[in-house]
Amino acid sequence: MFGITEPIIYGISIRYKKPFVWAIIGGAIAGAITGASGSVAIAPGIPGLASLPIFFGTGFAGFVIAITVAYVFTAITTYFFGFNDSMEKEMVPVHEEKKEVETPAPALTNENISSPLTGVVKPLSEISDEVFSTGAMGKGVAIVPEDGKLLSPFNGTIANAFRTGHAIGIVSDGGTEILVHIGMDTVKLKGQHFKTHISEGDRVTKGQLLVEFDIEEIKALGYDMTTPIIVINTAEYSDVKVLGNNRVHTGDSLLEIKL
Repeated sequence: MFGITEPIIYGISIRYKKPFVWAIIGGAIAGAITGASGSVAIAPGIPGLASLPIFFGTGFAGFVIAITVAYVFTAITTYFFGFNDSMEKEMVPVHEEKKEVETPAPALTNENISSPLTGVVKPLSEISDEVFSTGAMGKGVAIVPEDGKLLSPFNGTIANAFRTGHAIGIVSDGGTEILVHIGMDTVKLKGQHFKTHISEGDRVTKGQLLVEFDIEEIKALGYDMTTPIIVINTAEYSDVKVLGNNRVHTGDSLLEIKL
């Protein structure tokens, strides 16, 4: 479920809580159909519509039915039961009673985003994970961190604070939605070597410490520390320009956002 789809889950799907639940249920039903029909792959490959031929053989009809059910079930249930956009809601910390307060979305403005990390700048196209490198999640940049401290790049609100500490979503007071994903596949560490200093719904100020992480320990376990910084709502802007070159320090100008 994670792999290269993990950024999609954390950056897009989890923002919309109800469709995410329906997608999980639809996937479970499809999995049951696949298992009952005895569907198997006859060759190695990455699952997807383009790789359907690797499933030709025993149970292929059941496999096609399962895909159709997963898609149709999720689409229909989402249509009838709606969805909540968690990025437009102010959430209380998880240890308190759950309560959602409707707040108006901030008016979008032109912004200069500061670097939340100190390190070497890389274009997204050089990242090994295609979800990031192709810009499927949005435009942005990557940094190979040299200091294990992630600071807030602006004044704003924590939209998503994952318990594992490896990824965080922030919305600026000007409406820019940023996803910072510390390292590649680091969700597998289950929070090991990460220390989070904030909770979902917290107000943060530029330069505030958000997450600490042990670079050397994580690298020693074989993980790539390249950290994408993605403007999730790229489609709402005319341009996202990278300002940082070669190497940046926390607080340096990194991205220019234009309406």
